[in-house]
Amino acid sequence: MSTALVLSGGGARAAYQVGVLRRIAEISAKKSPKCPFDILCGASAGAVNAAAIASRFYDFHLAVQGLDRIWANMLVHHIYRTDVVSFIRITSAWASDLGLGAIIGAGKVKSLLDTTPLQLLVKKVLTFDIVNEAILNGDLRAIAVTATSYSTGKAVTFVHGVEGLKPWSRVRRIGILQPINVEHVLASSAIPLLFPAIKVGNEYYGDGSIRFHTPLSPAARLGAKKIIAVGVRHSKVEVPPDVSIDYNYPPVGQMAAILLNSIFLDNMDADWENLLRVNELLKRGSGAANLAGRGEAGIISGCLISPSEDIGLIAAEYEKRLPLTIRYFLRGLGVGKEEGTDLISYLLFHADYTRTLIDLGYHDACAMDDEIETVLMSS
Repeated sequence: MSTALVLSGGGARAAYQVGVLRRIAEISAKKSPKCPFDILCGASAGAVNAAAIASRFYDFHLAVQGLDRIWANMLVHHIYRTDVVSFIRITSAWASDLGLGAIIGAGKVKSLLDTTPLQLLVKKVLTFDIVNEAILNGDLRAIAVTATSYSTGKAVTFVHGVEGLKPWSRVRRIGILQPINVEHVLASSAIPLLFPAIKVGNEYYGDGSIRFHTPLSPAARLGAKKIIAVGVRHSKVEVPPDVSIDYNYPPVGQMAAILLNSIFLDNMDADWENLLRVNELLKRGSGAANLAGRGEAGIISGCLISPSEDIGLIAAEYEKRLPLTIRYFLRGLGVGKEEGTDLISYLLFHADYTRTLIDLGYHDACAMDDEIETVLMSS
């Protein structure tokens, strides 16, 4: 019975996943040292974590320990350049494109941030020899990494797995069978506008969460009967706005934060609700379950682990850990007040912040020990 791990995106928020994985590793060690998941699915930063797990498939504890070491010692300059020269070069290119592009031609700027350090880090951490071995042995059924094609606008899930798997095509999302490499992972984690697009084959790709409204779908299509999904959204009770307050016009930073939240935070919870609804329809024997495209997969059990605290508010406490150049840039977007803290949470690759998220993930996973054990220990 195949068991899938599904990891969502969220930039620096993905440190939360490492804490969850640490607890899962402690529980799964009772059964076997190898990875307890034979299907690994990731999008955005979750693709990096999923690929790192696959790279050390036969020693799950060591794989998680490696991720823990990287995220717990993270600094911003490990992910993107923060020096003054890079900052001036990029802002000048943006000014040229926006102000003079119609005259001299646009296209000089690729992103707001230079992520050369991230590319070097990922290439150093990920190796796919063990991935290939695990697939050939039949121990790893598939690893799936999702990116967004900038030419077609579709969410493209690249699948490397055992023989017999089939590609798929749905509205605005497709599954392609091909060996996965570092470029696929980098493409999946390329946050739109902030990080540069990555070329895979003949197309350029960006963050896998942009058009990925059903993050659980690849796991289901690859044959998962059990899923542990890790989100990065705090399931807080929504409070209606105070109509007595005359709100100011929203700054660009606040708008950007809402856009990123819509990309990274909402899809996992919505898709999990859909999974539970389909399960209920299948239990009733209703053919309507097939309308969701998962009826052929049958009932899928599992659990969703999400932050018990608001990660955006946590990020606000560590905002001063950002380099001066990045804080200057964010101030220009209107970030720094309460309205813009969510944007900070995606870019704050700093050990003090990421360690806090790792601890939070571990704590939340411990609170769900029974659910995790049910998924991992049942045959």
